[in-house]
Amino acid sequence: MLNLPSPAWATPEIVAAAQAHARAEFPKEACGLVSRSRGYIPCENVAPDPINDFEINPQRWIETTDAIGVIHSHTNNNYCPTESDMRSQIDTAVAWGIIVATADSASDILWWGGDTPRAPLEGRQFVHGIHDCYALIRDWYAQERGITLKEFPRDNGWWEGGRQNLYIDGFAEAGFRQIPNDPMSIPPGDVFLACVRSPVENHGGLYIGNGLILHHVGGSYSCTSSSSMWARLVTRWLRYGDS
Repeated sequence: MLNLPSPAWATPEIVAAAQAHARAEFPKEACGLVSRSRGYIPCENVAPDPINDFEINPQRWIETTDAIGVIHSHTNNNYCPTESDMRSQIDTAVAWGIIVATADSASDILWWGGDTPRAPLEGRQFVHGIHDCYALIRDWYAQERGITLKEFPRDNGWWEGGRQNLYIDGFAEAGFRQIPNDPMSIPPGDVFLACVRSPVENHGGLYIGNGLILHHVGGSYSCTSSSSMWARLVTRWLRYGDS
């Protein structure tokens, strides 16, 4: 069971209707809109490959003038949003939810984006793309500095097989610059990169002062750790802005 935030309007009735739709549509991905006035609206999946993807008819978007959310199911036992899911959520600017479905069961809904509340910085469950190490950095900067960092839509395992190197390719675009690796001159808010069971820098976190870092490793909960415990894995330090 997920223990993650959901939008205030995500009532048990909306959740139950979406779950029933997801079970009924299996093995295809189910999809629907959430209307502020009408609740969950099941939609036809018009994607060319509805077993592995979904697409809502644009006419349904036009008809649903008060859409506040999108819900779709994954049928591969994987909660994580795809890069395409993340891009589409950004484009629609409303909350999105994912249900993991079979013919007989439908999971809790994983929500993100739109008016979904931000999870606490410590103790959040790991879901790649939504509550991962970069999401923690973004949320810390939003909460502690009032700064909105760029989102980078990403597939799980982007670092495997040399497919992508998102941290290195994107840190400058997100507003960071590399600084000398000098533990004596690192203020709170500086970001470290590290390699975790990978030749590619696939993990990041923040120095928060008093010898502590805040980070989120796959398969665990976000937490603070001693910076000395991670020193040997750190490959570079980054600082936001020109300060």
